[in-house]
Amino acid sequence: MVPVCGPRTHPQYLFLAALCLALTASISAEPLPNIAANQNRNPAGRFEAGVLTLHLELRKGVWRPDTDDNGVTSEQTENPDGIETYAFAEAGHELQIPGPLIRVPQDTELHVTVHNPLAATIFVHGLEQHPGNEKDFVQLAPGETKELRFSSGTPGSYLYWATTSAEIPVDTDGPMAGAFIVDPPNVRADDRVFVIQLWAKDLMHRSFRGQLAINGRSWPATERLQAHLGQPEHWRILNASRALIPCTSMVFISPWMQSATASAGVH
Repeated sequence: MVPVCGPRTHPQYLFLAALCLALTASISAEPLPNIAANQNRNPAGRFEAGVLTLHLELRKGVWRPDTDDNGVTSEQTENPDGIETYAFAEAGHELQIPGPLIRVPQDTELHVTVHNPLAATIFVHGLEQHPGNEKDFVQLAPGETKELRFSSGTPGSYLYWATTSAEIPVDTDGPMAGAFIVDPPNVRADDRVFVIQLWAKDLMHRSFRGQLAINGRSWPATERLQAHLGQPEHWRILNASRALIPCTSMVFISPWMQSATASAGVH
């Protein structure tokens, strides 16, 4: 129940009025939703008769990349309360990092809507026929929704992403990205998709904070992979960060990659 406050001039009533406003704000404020780690196993949208219909939106949530599937948070985390950030979601579904997987056969027609309920203007890249021009973008003002229609284009592994600046890269925008896979026609997809993302704040300052993640999780909270000796594993590894991370280097520096490549080939 919210206290009812009436106008008064006595200091005691002014104090009560201030307390009333504080209580009202705390009661009405809703906690931000959690952002789920996306393992990129299930394509988003509805595919029917050669057409993919997909409704995307951007919202703010709390990302906990150091927390595993069992809810256990790494003792080494620098962000025990999580990271407040923007992320993509399929309309009516939870926020995800990476964003919802777009995966379609070649020659698919895509009908995509993107809604921006945020207070910031958003610039969306990569929702176009591939290969496209990474400098092209769709601008969405606060509260705006835009509809996009395009063909999937050439088979390959691509990305779509969003930023809060049309020109200067913003390192805290790193989580707003997802995989866009175009498969050759009549080919059964038998692979895994991994997206590398980097969230950073106060780069080149003493107060620097950063989080490097694979499919929304940081080591040691990353997904545990299992492979069979002698059977090749087909992976698509997409780097959505601005950092140069050669795949060959990751085999040596990341325990996540070491455990997986010890018993399977990477293609």
